[in-house]
Amino acid sequence: MPTPVIVEGMEDGKPFAKTVVASMKEAFKEEMLHFADCVQRGKTPDTTPEDARAMSALLHKIFHAIKRPLA
Repeated sequence: MPTPVIVEGMEDGKPFAKTVVASMKEAFKEEMLHFADCVQRGKTPDTTPEDARAMSALLHKIFHAIKRPLA
C-alpha cells in the first residue's frame, strides 16, 4: 500500500493541502526486515531499545490525552 503524506500550509494568504506518496513500501514490514538484518549481521538497529521505549511512552501519553468517551 502506498504511504500518503498530506502537506498543509499557507500560500499567498490561502491554505492549501496536497497529498504526496512518500513510499510504496509498508513501514512495519520494512522495520522488521531491518531488524532481522541487524540480528543476522550483528548490526545496531536504527532505533535503539531506549528510543523505542521513549516513543511508546510518548504515544501512550498522546492516546490518553485525546481519549474521549463514546457518545
